[in-house]
Amino acid sequence: MFRVLEWQRGWQGTVAGSGQDGAREHGRGTLGRGVARGGGVCAQAIPLLVQVIQSPDARSEVNLNPTENAIAAVTKILKYNNSAVNVDEVIPVWLSWLPVWEDTDEAPHVYGYLCDLIDGNHPLVLGPNNSNLPRLMLIFSEAFRREAVEKEAEVTQRMLNIVRQLQANPEVFQACISQLSQEQQLALHKYLTT
Repeated sequence: MFRVLEWQRGWQGTVAGSGQDGAREHGRGTLGRGVARGGGVCAQAIPLLVQVIQSPDARSEVNLNPTENAIAAVTKILKYNNSAVNVDEVIPVWLSWLPVWEDTDEAPHVYGYLCDLIDGNHPLVLGPNNSNLPRLMLIFSEAFRREAVEKEAEVTQRMLNIVRQLQANPEVFQACISQLSQEQQLALHKYLTT
């Protein structure tokens, strides 16, 4: 518990500079995953992380990696330490932040959690009548295009298995593919065939 209090004193209530501090965001991700009784602290961190992620320059070249670290931190809080978090309130916002691609160390955690939610048929991820499937296909395809996950990685295989499930319904698959750019379609094809 001492480590939780130390973390809390270190960042609670403030975000240094522009809010783009990769080490701090990584620490929050570690906190989200590793502290068994830090649910309240993690819940307090989410508004600060959202502030970082949604800042106007969050996706600029200089801020992209810290932003993706913050997304990964939220992911880990949602997955591992969500006792004091309204997960269903955060998931739609979290989903809007995807895809991630810059931080290849954190991307597998983000996509692994997304696969967990899809495999669990989470209604907020799939959308009413599976209306989010084209968006999910776009997220995966952009991750493949930017090589955010290694082809041989377990999470990549999980992502591809979800895509193959969509392929089993040609009408749905075509509706999803039609919304992808040519580059995304090529990347998806490359990952599916190699």
